Amino acid sequence: GRARPQMLVVAPLADLVPAEDGDDGAGSVTARLLLRTATGRRRITRTLTRRLAEDATVSPVFTDDDDIPVAVGDSFSQITEAMRRAVTARDQGCRMPGCNVPAAHTDLHHVIPRHQDGPTEVANLVAVCRRHHTQLTRHRWRLTLDPDGTLHTRIGRRTYTTRPRLRPPPTPPAQPAHPPDPDVPF
Repeated sequence: GRARPQMLVVAPLADLVPAEDGDDGAGSVTARLLLRTATGRRRITRTLTRRLAEDATVSPVFTDDDDIPVAVGDSFSQITEAMRRAVTARDQGCRMPGCNVPAAHTDLHHVIPRHQDGPTEVANLVAVCRRHHTQLTRHRWRLTLDPDGTLHTRIGRRTYTTRPRLRPPPTPPAQPAHPPDPDVPF
């Protein structure tokens, strides 16, 4: 499969503790975001950050006053591997109308975005290719996911419906080349 985006969030450790001048709370954390994708470096915008953070592996890195890393947290993702396998089994590729990108090359997209309190659960996730993931974020298309996995995509005034891809029906058993002889008893 395709490599998942990885995000390193680098923050000064001093920003996490109260100031020595008697301030009773920590100041605001100033963090840098480092992003690595399979395609190399990319310009990071707020929209890109929000979109990739939904599907990326995130690792916190804390630095001292000289910007030297002193602590690195374990990487984590809001989307578990079990969720990813369940959505992949249901969707079997990009769910956008007319797209045939296979599941190994898809991101998982929150139907109700996380910043709108959308839950990170299978019933709120769909597989979409990177190109459609970008378009979903940029154009603010509206998605609705039914309990049976049917996806409704509203683009402007049109609504497109896609159902989860099903495996092909089983192949019927092979028929004999010619009918059996009725005089043969078996």
